[in-house]
Amino acid sequence: MSSASETRTERTPDVVAARARDAGVDAAEMERRMGAGSALGRIIDSEEVADVVAFLASPRSVAINGDAIACGGGQLGVIHY
Repeated sequence: MSSASETRTERTPDVVAARARDAGVDAAEMERRMGAGSALGRIIDSEEVADVVAFLASPRSVAINGDAIACGGGQLGVIHY
């Protein structure tokens, strides 16, 4: 498993299926495992990342300047998007 956060995209079903096949488990179990490392206990949706981006692009984020914003659902480790 990756130490980075898992984010649901259009590729997620194929990734889940391949990892499940390699691990000898069903897709539901693999998805549970993939999301277990986050504080939310699930895979983050790409729309949730987009919500953070929309906020950062809005005037309401005026106080944020040069900060790294992690939107991985509480996952520890490096997050790449």
